[in-house]
Amino acid sequence: MNKISYSQQLSILLKEIENLTLEFKKRYTSKINEDIVAFSNTKGSYCVIYNEKK
Repeated sequence: MNKISYSQQLSILLKEIENLTLEFKKRYTSKINEDIVAFSNTKGSYCVIYNEKK
C-alpha cells in the first residue's frame, strides 16, 4: 500500500471545490474555531487554512 505525503494530499485538495467535506479559509476569523470543530466531527473532512499572497 502506497502512502501519499501531506503535500501530495494538499495538492489534490486544492484542485477540488468546496463541498460538505472540504472548505477553504483565506484568513483566521473569530468563527474559525467553530468551523474546525464542525469539520473534525465529520469523517473524512478537510478544512484548509491558507494565506493568499498578494
